[in-house]
Amino acid sequence: MERYKILVVDDNIDNADRIIEFLDDTDKSFTFFQALNGKIACSIAEKKLPDLIITDWDMPVMDGIMLIKHLKAIESTKDIPVIMCTGVMTKTENLKTALDAGAIDYIRKPVEKVELIARVHSMLKLSDSMKKNKEQNIALIQQKEEIETKINMLVELNATKDKFFSIISHDLKSPFNSILGFSQLLETNIENNDQEERLEFVQIIRESAENTLKLLENLLEWAKSQTGKIKFNPEIISLEYLFSEAINLVESSAKNKNITISIAEGDNIEIYADNNMISTVLRNLLSNAIKFTPKNGKVVLKGILKDNEVWITIWDNGIGIKSENITKLFKISESVSSQGTENEIGTGLGLILCNEFIEKHNGKIWVESELGKGSEFKFMLPLRKD
Repeated sequence: MERYKILVVDDNIDNADRIIEFLDDTDKSFTFFQALNGKIACSIAEKKLPDLIITDWDMPVMDGIMLIKHLKAIESTKDIPVIMCTGVMTKTENLKTALDAGAIDYIRKPVEKVELIARVHSMLKLSDSMKKNKEQNIALIQQKEEIETKINMLVELNATKDKFFSIISHDLKSPFNSILGFSQLLETNIENNDQEERLEFVQIIRESAENTLKLLENLLEWAKSQTGKIKFNPEIISLEYLFSEAINLVESSAKNKNITISIAEGDNIEIYADNNMISTVLRNLLSNAIKFTPKNGKVVLKGILKDNEVWITIWDNGIGIKSENITKLFKISESVSSQGTENEIGTGLGLILCNEFIEKHNGKIWVESELGKGSEFKFMLPLRKD
């Protein structure tokens, strides 16, 4: 049998005992709590969450009306049914005052046993019904949230699939077409072409091969990240070492456009991070900076300590980014692909990969840019807490 909790609030102990005595003489099982005024009752109600409260009107410290208003203002107690039990309840305006405050029912004093039991049983049925509805509402909200989560996952998976097929069908195919086309031209006309033409063809083939390699590297890393096959192995690493290593990887691309890459700050900073992931992030951000910076431009790397974080910046004086594209750069569901200053191609996959790797470190990545004035790609990594 279900055991109901009832809080009886009355500054007259005899009145409270009489109510408890009447209710004990029924076929229902009760646990009773007593309070001498509204203030004590509020504390008990918040801790015990009774199924029903029976309260007097006129009490010291906090009366019954104030008690009801207080309970209705608290999320955990607002739905507890309250019966006003008082001798004050002799006029219609008093009844209205109690009901307006939030009382569900009333009983006049002196209390009659039959009436008390009938009204209490009725209120307990109401309490059971409200609990059931609340549980059903919570279950419905949880189901809705689960459905929304699954829909978002499906949307993301679909976007991932579309991105993958786009890369395979277009972005990966295009450089191979260039390699094959210029290789055939070189092969069939090698005797007719002069040295300068042959050199031009070889350079185009090499650049296409380099672009294809970069794309494949990102594609493989991304595929691993989507299948959870990339292990996260953080360690203490010198930021200066990471900067130097990343610069070496993109040095040939920078030289082709006579772009200088320098390190402004970060020589004495150590970070706690996954070497491979952060190296991939730096390589992609540097490659992007070179891609969108015209010949004879500049790229600068900087690392600073800020509170309990390391802020890393890759700055360039390139062509900048349109404001409407900035918010789309790190989203798999958005398609943002632009040609570089020398018609270099890209897929946007590198930035998506950067975002995933930085999130893996509980960090954040963003960009500040103005069209025609360059860009600053920044990411933050929390410092290791020993």
